[in-house]
Amino acid sequence: MTATDLASQLPITRQAITKHLELLSAAGLVLAEPGERRRIRYRVNAAPMAMAQSYLAALSRDWDGKLARLQRSLDAPAPPPEGTDSTDGMEVGADGASAGGA
Repeated sequence: MTATDLASQLPITRQAITKHLELLSAAGLVLAEPGERRRIRYRVNAAPMAMAQSYLAALSRDWDGKLARLQRSLDAPAPPPEGTDSTDGMEVGADGASAGGA
């Protein structure tokens, strides 16, 4: 497909499309091939994207377990603060009697 072919299908100029295609070509994401009458034909090069997909899949596998553990930890009820009776939330003194007095 040429820049002119793309321009006929998109709401941007042929010059803007050509600049984008040149950048994509420099990145190896599209291949530029000489065509007839000095026209350059472009085609997608999927190999770099497949490599990126593989990398992102491995990264996802590495992080999924860690993020799931973090989420479980955040969802778990917080332990009572130290020095409080876990049954009623009242502070307990050093002798084990509640600080509220009885």
